[in-house]
Amino acid sequence: MKSATAYAQVLGIGLLALASLTAGAEPPRSTDLAGVALSAAPAQVRDQLERAYPGCEVEQLNYLVNGAPGPVVGKLEVGTLAGADPCRRAQRLRGFTDELAVRFLHADIERGQPAFAVELVRVFDGDRRLGAPDFGEILQSVLGKYGQPTNQSFKAVTEAAPKAPTGGRRFEYEAVWTAKPQKDYFLICLGEETCGRYTLRLRMSGEGPVNAKTTQVKVSGPLFIQLVDQSLAAKQNAWEVEQELAARRKARTF
Repeated sequence: MKSATAYAQVLGIGLLALASLTAGAEPPRSTDLAGVALSAAPAQVRDQLERAYPGCEVEQLNYLVNGAPGPVVGKLEVGTLAGADPCRRAQRLRGFTDELAVRFLHADIERGQPAFAVELVRVFDGDRRLGAPDFGEILQSVLGKYGQPTNQSFKAVTEAAPKAPTGGRRFEYEAVWTAKPQKDYFLICLGEETCGRYTLRLRMSGEGPVNAKTTQVKVSGPLFIQLVDQSLAAKQNAWEVEQELAARRKARTF
């Protein structure tokens, strides 16, 4: 595996924005995030979350029926950022706290309700002994698991502020993994035909000195990662549109 410094050399220097489109794009190599696999059923995901986040409550949000929660699970969430004390204490021992949400297909689409999207928001504890991680440290882990991104951007987003502890600039890194190269980095995928079946998005921000490399930028904001099965997501979107149209047609009959 490459070192964090090697990944920083790949990802570029901070003063000039780095934006690239990788030839021969590939989808993310892995289809799980934070231990949760796409296509897993709600009961399986609940078990995974309870093991991964001991002491934390797994909240279940069900699909609405006539404006009230029905019997079909729609989402499972773990929120350690604002969770109970045992939950927060357990996670802070690892140096970070998480917000994790997993979305499932409605049972009318597929009885097994496979997971089609996993979203993770991770906040690193700046007071831990080793301090906040740098961009390179995180990228080494992410790239080692998911491979090289299709699109990526690393840039300074504020002017120098000499009095700041880090030397004064805030940086942002964003990346997308898709099976099909996209000229528009911020493209919203509209199904498998647009981006390929599996997509991964990553966003993080941090602070560092002027002319910083990724290994010199310390993470100061939340790390956001989203993993989506675009094929299943398209089925869910089509179902939701049909439900909305049916509700409107019903409303016009009264």
